Amino acid sequence: MRGRSGPERNFEVVAGKAVADETATRFAFVRDGTSSASPRVRQAMIGAGYTEGAQVTVLSDGDAGLRAIQKEVAPKSAHILDWFHLAMRFQHVIQVARGLGHDHIGTIAKL
Repeated sequence: MRGRSGPERNFEVVAGKAVADETATRFAFVRDGTSSASPRVRQAMIGAGYTEGAQVTVLSDGDAGLRAIQKEVAPKSAHILDWFHLAMRFQHVIQVARGLGHDHIGTIAKL
């Protein structure tokens, strides 16, 4: 996505859903490269009932920026890679194995 104003034309959209018991808080906001997303994510989590030290499970696509927000907001949280992105990583391994051919498949199996 790109912005239409200012010298920096790129921006980031952060979107998520915080669920506690049966209460869900959905949030989305635009962030430029200089502002921290952590306060807004923390605010959404508190709105869903998060308290400091509560056990949290984070489901994401594995983006390093999202992991940094997770570690800042809920440092003891567990992270789970979503099924789509997990499957994509397996697909990359399968494609590499196919590209090596039959002569190298035994080598991969030994690893």
